[in-house]
Amino acid sequence: MNATGLQETAQEILKYAPDAFGKVVGINLTGVFYGLKHVLKVMRVQGSGAVVNTASVGGIRGVGSQSGHAAARHGVVGLTRNSAIE
Repeated sequence: MNATGLQETAQEILKYAPDAFGKVVGINLTGVFYGLKHVLKVMRVQGSGAVVNTASVGGIRGVGSQSGHAAARHGVVGLTRNSAIE
């Protein structure tokens, strides 16, 4: 694991193990969800705050042979945008 989440081994989706996909998405996307869930409570009480989530280029376009990474990073972008509206 690095500072930005779990890095996966590049594999085509046909060879990608479902449990490996779940692990990458679980750490790289679900971790952001829990971080937002807890920090937004504090921000709401304070009446202000800021959140910066990073998603990498994989969050705005496909990266090839990294379907878990791409799915998680696209999810981070969507979750962050949705949370900003809330």
